[in-house]
Amino acid sequence: MNIMRKLVAVIMSVGLAVIPSLGGFSAETPSVELKGALCLTFDDHYLDSWCRELPRFAKFGAHATFFTSGAISQTDVGKLRQLKAAGHSLGLHGQNHPPATDAVTQYGVDGFLAREVDPQLAVCQVAGLDIRS
Repeated sequence: MNIMRKLVAVIMSVGLAVIPSLGGFSAETPSVELKGALCLTFDDHYLDSWCRELPRFAKFGAHATFFTSGAISQTDVGKLRQLKAAGHSLGLHGQNHPPATDAVTQYGVDGFLAREVDPQLAVCQVAGLDIRS
């Protein structure tokens, strides 16, 4: 299986959380001759799936940005710390995850931030998690 197929398998396994963990990776390693970049982002609240796949990200030297949505519990903080410790970036995807343009139209920018971003950001700041997105 080539490297792109493996990355797609990881994306499907981790990002969509629909396919159970895929164990079909061969022992081959990525070619050092590969050049270029691939931007990996994962959204929503699949922290268990994301953390379960950390060894695969490490195997391929892949790093991603994980955007979490919903309320962030103390258990979630621990998982976010695992992702950060593994060299990944963290972002916030909103407390209730409404379509941003609709929410901004309804509540204004300040109202949107107060409802969607501030509750998540406050938990992360108390936990010492650096959020940049």
